[in-house]
Order: sequence, then C-alpha cells, then structure tokens
Amino acid sequence: MNFNYNGLNNLKNLMSIKNEEIDTFTLDMDFVEPFTLILPASYAYEHEIQINKINESQKYADVHSYAEHINFFDWLLGKEGSTKKYNDKYYPIARLDLGKYIRVSDNIVEQEAKKNS
Repeated sequence: MNFNYNGLNNLKNLMSIKNEEIDTFTLDMDFVEPFTLILPASYAYEHEIQINKINESQKYADVHSYAEHINFFDWLLGKEGSTKKYNDKYYPIARLDLGKYIRVSDNIVEQEAKKNS
C-alpha cells in the first residue's frame, strides 16, 4: 500500500491501518506545523505500522527537510529519532518521561529545549 499524507484530513486513513505495512509513505504537503507531523508519527510508532520506504517529494523539498530535521521520518520508521542537530527555532520529536516533572511549576518544553540547546 502506498500512502500520501497530506494533513490531518488524511489522518483518519492512517488510523484505519492496523498492524499493516505501508510500502511507500509520501509527505504530500506544501506547509506543515509540528502538530500535523507529531500526531501521525506518534500514531504510526505506537501502533507499530511498518513503513518500508519514505518517498522524498521533490515538489515539497523544504517541507521534507523540516520533517526530517524534527525526526518525523525516524518515528515513522519505528525509531525514536537520532537527530542531534538542534535549531533555535525547532527541536526534534522526542519521547519524554512526564513522571519526573511537577505539572504546576515545570514547563516541560522549555526545560527540554534548554537541555539541548
């Protein structure tokens, strides 16, 4: 099965895939915000959807580059992300243990960002 991800409107199609394989995954968007990448990446990762190939879109090379930098494709391929290059504008998708934070006083995002900058 080939799967074109073109935003949250196509997320329901991804969510209908259970324990199956995607032969080729294509990110088919001209603009993305992190949430539109994190939600499907987390879903595919948690449900162990096997993705065999990421199709690099020549039409949306900037979007592909951004998605690659924040570990979107690593998560799709079942990895937790290996990017070590951080940018002051965005950070890679990472798994956090929320058990070690105090909800009232800790800003989890800011603390993790400071650690990695």
